[in-house]
Amino acid sequence: MKLEELKQIGSAEEYLNKTLSNIYINGPIASTDFEVLSYISIFHPELIEKYIDDINLYLGLFYKKFDNPNSLQGCVQKMFLDCIKSHYGKTYTPVQSSILTNSEDKKIFSFSAPTSTGKSHVLFSIIQKSEHDVVVVVPSRALINEYYLRLCDEIQDKSVNILTYVDKINTIRCRRNIFILTPERCKDLFRLKEQFTIDIILFDEAQLTDEKGKRGLYFDAIVRRCNRELPNTKIIFAHPFVVNPEVQITKNLLSQEQSNSEVYNQRCVGQIFVCQ
Repeated sequence: MKLEELKQIGSAEEYLNKTLSNIYINGPIASTDFEVLSYISIFHPELIEKYIDDINLYLGLFYKKFDNPNSLQGCVQKMFLDCIKSHYGKTYTPVQSSILTNSEDKKIFSFSAPTSTGKSHVLFSIIQKSEHDVVVVVPSRALINEYYLRLCDEIQDKSVNILTYVDKINTIRCRRNIFILTPERCKDLFRLKEQFTIDIILFDEAQLTDEKGKRGLYFDAIVRRCNRELPNTKIIFAHPFVVNPEVQITKNLLSQEQSNSEVYNQRCVGQIFVCQ
């Protein structure tokens, strides 16, 4: 591909069709495909506007609004969108629906996905849908504050306790609890575990605690203790840009039969590379 060719409308449309075909066959994983789309959007915005529904459907951006796809492949993707919406009652992307399916199918699920795939949206959906208590383990107090503010904003139900420490409070009105903790604060969870019914333990940004030294060892000890002392609880590990999310399962000796891992390489953000 030469940049001068993309500046010509005829060549640009040919490259656009080839790029969309490649995305449909292989998925939105190649950075060169997004580079082509980005250049065409700069040089020929009217061409992007003509194909915008197909582009969004091929990329799996199912949360956007669509009119009528211009191709058979676009219609197939639209059917895929309708199936996801019918099954989950919400419009999720293919990656998001896969994360939900895997987290439902197995007791332990470890995955890696780029930040642009909207994994936080899925994780918050899992937390909201849970009928019982949920524990979110994050590596720092700054992330505790971030989680706390967002959960307070999204969950208006006053019968749900959102706490940054483990305690049994508001027992008359409280229906369930969401605990947002660092690994060090998790020790209180085991002391009071008989007083809670914990559905899910979510280790978000799990790669940040995977370090050589005391904190990394403490994190692994917490994972193993959760698996041992809370055998009926689902465990989810979420990472961005990690090539081996299965390491959480192998190094902590978690059951292979009850576990699954997945690396999602899908992209949805345009990229242009500049060299000087």
